[in-house]
Amino acid sequence: MGFALALLVPVVLPSAAGYRTYVVRSESMEPSLSRGDVLVSDPVAASKANVGDVVTFDDPQSGDLITHRVRSIVPVEGQLRFVTKGDANEGVEGWRVPVDATISRLSYKVPKLGYATLTAEDPERRLIIVGVVMIGVGVGLLRRVRRSQDFG
Repeated sequence: MGFALALLVPVVLPSAAGYRTYVVRSESMEPSLSRGDVLVSDPVAASKANVGDVVTFDDPQSGDLITHRVRSIVPVEGQLRFVTKGDANEGVEGWRVPVDATISRLSYKVPKLGYATLTAEDPERRLIIVGVVMIGVGVGLLRRVRRSQDFG
């Protein structure tokens, strides 16, 4: 129980302070970020981002969240044009936000903690997890009933 709490505290407490958490779902940021890592990101003004920062943003084409490293930032007509790239990717992304917009900048990561989330997203695996938990609960209840009969 203490081990589980020690793993969750660095992820849950920051959320209460306004930080955002994300699970890395691809290998695009290898080796600095791995699939299954939990990222804790600080919402910051886009104007506070720097080249080299790792930021999470909405992909302007798909709407998916992407976490990549900032390669350049150029002010253009009241907006900031970001060019970002995954460390393991060949291509770059270009996107714009208003100067006063808020983006998420990586504060720290918790390695591999997100694998449970990734596993639970698959419907077949989720069914297996629920089944195992139900069996565990059932076994616990049967033991409790048996113990009460032994003492009854």
